[in-house]
Amino acid sequence: MTFAVSQNKALSILAKSTYAVLGQSSPVGHAIERAIRTEEAADLTLAGLVFDALPGGKRRKIGQAADLRARLSRKLTRATEGERGPRDAHVVEALQQLGLRRVTIAKPWSPRRRLDPKS
Repeated sequence: MTFAVSQNKALSILAKSTYAVLGQSSPVGHAIERAIRTEEAADLTLAGLVFDALPGGKRRKIGQAADLRARLSRKLTRATEGERGPRDAHVVEALQQLGLRRVTIAKPWSPRRRLDPKS
């Protein structure tokens, strides 16, 4: 994957997360989408400045939403490519919504599991 492709994918996730937090009419989301479409440095810089002008709480919420969306995207990619089965219930639900019939779920590892000493 080239840098431009991965950058556009990351910006797309950020734009979707911005819309999810701020609403569909958000000028911040529109600036990010314009940067994706044009791929010009000026538009990318403008999108960064507009995003940085948001209050810290909003940026944090958008960042958390983008992180969750990126993790879900990565897990969906792995699961559809057959690398590894998803472990989270929301991933299984998303795969089923995509129409995938068979989903392999790995058994979760629990750090709380204790070995009982023999008496």
